[in-house]
Amino acid sequence: MIAEKILSNAQKHPDKNAVLSKGNLYTYKDIELKVNDSISEIESVKLSNNEPFAIIMPNCIEFLALLFAAEKTGHCAVLLSEKFKSSEINYHIECSEVKYIFTLNKDENEYKKYGFSIVKKSVDIIIWKKDKVVNQGAKYYPKDYICQISSGTNGVSKGVIRTIASVRLEIEETIQCADIKQNDVFLTIPPIYHSYGLVAGALLPLFMGSFVILPETFIVADIMKYISAYGVTILFAVPFMYQMMCESKATVYEALSTLRKCFSAGAPMPEELFHRFYEVSNIYITQDYGSTETGVMCINNKPDLYAKSVGKPVGGRIFRVLNEEYEDVGLGQEGNLFTKSACNAGRYLYPEEFNSQFSDGWLKLDDYGYIDDNGYIYVIRRITNIINVAGMKVDPYEVEQIIMEIPGVKDAVVAAKHAKPYGTVVKAFVVAADNVGVRDIIEHCRNRIADYKIPKAVEFLDQIPKSPVGKILRKYLV
Repeated sequence: MIAEKILSNAQKHPDKNAVLSKGNLYTYKDIELKVNDSISEIESVKLSNNEPFAIIMPNCIEFLALLFAAEKTGHCAVLLSEKFKSSEINYHIECSEVKYIFTLNKDENEYKKYGFSIVKKSVDIIIWKKDKVVNQGAKYYPKDYICQISSGTNGVSKGVIRTIASVRLEIEETIQCADIKQNDVFLTIPPIYHSYGLVAGALLPLFMGSFVILPETFIVADIMKYISAYGVTILFAVPFMYQMMCESKATVYEALSTLRKCFSAGAPMPEELFHRFYEVSNIYITQDYGSTETGVMCINNKPDLYAKSVGKPVGGRIFRVLNEEYEDVGLGQEGNLFTKSACNAGRYLYPEEFNSQFSDGWLKLDDYGYIDDNGYIYVIRRITNIINVAGMKVDPYEVEQIIMEIPGVKDAVVAAKHAKPYGTVVKAFVVAADNVGVRDIIEHCRNRIADYKIPKAVEFLDQIPKSPVGKILRKYLV
């Protein structure tokens, strides 16, 4: 459904530029050839019916080709971050019951440590096999398209399953609501293993037959060069990236003159940054409100008039605002946000007990907000303690448990700390013996979790403030 539509563009305009990846231009005909090669790679490992495989790659043409090939061959693609450490990858591989993973041809030692062996190696790709026998395919259904990782609002990383139909509907509804055109040139900076970067930033432009640029890294000077050289009209980024662009000497007003729309998601947009970016670009940033479980929920097409809003619901999506007694509240009244749409995830692959969060098609977003008289949605705050680092979600509980592994550490709490240019970083509050220092905390975390999860600040305390019943009093820490 999605791959067929994108590959049909190879028949309509085979020589049109489709993707800029790793400094190379690929046409729609090139994508077709890449997908055919990826189909051969997948078929070479002889997956059983409904058996998934994992893709662990940065933003690149190989990632997309494998994803399209997964759909063509009837297998669900488990999308993992190449920034994950081996232990994190191993956890998600175990939970998702994946036997084979596809990576770029690098970092071999990281995978060998956890029982992966190379079964095939080409110029670009390595196919790895997990030695441990798993019950591959048992959890998956024929219409499953992707499994993405959500840091979760309950302190647990979850595997989120979305079907082909739900993702295609999200693409179609976003096209209808986002004021974008086939001749637009897209520049997508966020990672495409994540929902925001993948669906709106990569699949959507290719679905339309447009041209998308996928930088390997975020360097402001390079971003300026891409915009200027290729006449970029649509930019996908997250708030901290816009912050860096505002503060960089490499940002030149004239270089941004081709931009028509700039989207932001993954974290709240500070009002000061919203206005500051307008000063350097003459463009008001369009907020995109979404999640791994839902895809794009809202788009604010009138940011100049509703700067603090995340916009109106996309397509046929509907919202409710409920109080603590699960009663509907009126317009303008604050409460818990719920949403319903055919775009929503089908289920959590793991942990399965969290599937109770889906009720009659409704999903509780764990965001607190309201709807105004004009139908615009406002998100006031997250209900949970998840830390948002440059659009990447960090589960405090995960980091706390890693710190507690250190000999001499007696107690640990992790919270958000505001810091430029990222907006928010991880800070650890630790109760430990005298021989445990900041360096011990940082180095232990460095070997266990992704860099963005590592505490950027550590404060040692005599005790963690807690209520009489043992609940951590975070208000005294942040």
